[in-house]
Amino acid sequence: GLVYLMIGETMEEFAFSDKAEEGPIVTSGEFRTTVFGPAITAFTAAVDDPDIGLQAQAMLARAAQAREIREVAKSNPNPDDPSENYVSVPEANAAAEAVLAAADMDWYWEATYSAATIGNEMANWINSRGEPLVSPSLLELADPIDDDVLGAMPIIDRFRVGSDNFTPLTLTSTRQMHLILAEAALAGGGGDFAGSINAVRELDGLTPYSGQVTEHEMLDYSRRANLPLQGQRLLDMYRFGVVDDLWLPNNTAPTAPGTLIPISCVEIRANSQLDNSPC
Repeated sequence: GLVYLMIGETMEEFAFSDKAEEGPIVTSGEFRTTVFGPAITAFTAAVDDPDIGLQAQAMLARAAQAREIREVAKSNPNPDDPSENYVSVPEANAAAEAVLAAADMDWYWEATYSAATIGNEMANWINSRGEPLVSPSLLELADPIDDDVLGAMPIIDRFRVGSDNFTPLTLTSTRQMHLILAEAALAGGGGDFAGSINAVRELDGLTPYSGQVTEHEMLDYSRRANLPLQGQRLLDMYRFGVVDDLWLPNNTAPTAPGTLIPISCVEIRANSQLDNSPC
């Protein structure tokens, strides 16, 4: 389920193949059933497992919401009217509520690494080698109410602790569950937007939200500050019309919003069913 979800949130197209066995391309339009479908089925099947049920429930909430977020982000959303770009998914909302009823207040589920497993290549590349860098706009992200607080730093600091090769990666959290419900409230799915947002803010000792900025500004900020390094930001940027200062004007992200990661040339060249002209 996790692998299918990561594909759905980050890839433009995909081929379920390898160098020993070719496979046809799965187009973006087929992702809802061919990629997100198996992810949601897998998480749903694991919800009743006594060992991983809580984690599966949380990932079910993330996957069910992500399926709709991808479709909105790729459908030329209207950045001038953010209310058109919110999603409320009953399946995601119910799973999020179940997690919050069962989990500790500030619960995370993380992919963990050790000398007995593969290493965390992302941690190695960022923390040790300094090849990809955490965006300055994320490191300097000021809270819109408590503007002396850099909102993403608690999450960034979690990523920067421990061995460079074995730093855990957050997959989901109670913070995300609250944010799913906060967005659902804005999308007309019921619930209490301010209550869900303030449940997250309380975890960091921040001033409660009571209309100091627009609801959209608070939702976008809260997702940015609490879900970094999880592969979810680009779709948010597309659906909310956010353009990063580091994007070049002629790059794909600003000129073709909604475009995600392409199939790599290594895979294309090994698979005769794929068009190799881009490589």
